[in-house]
Amino acid sequence: MALVKIVFPPEHLRRALMPFGPIMGLATVAGPILAGCCTWTCSAAGGVRSF
Repeated sequence: MALVKIVFPPEHLRRALMPFGPIMGLATVAGPILAGCCTWTCSAAGGVRSF
């Protein structure tokens, strides 16, 4: 984000940072779901052991 603040002028900064909110929200929801699905799929095939 610091690079975005350096590259874009102040009047365009709001438009440049606008996509970060939805992307971070989607990553917060989708990341654990996808990780759980991958772990469940691999453990069902016998590929992942518990620690």
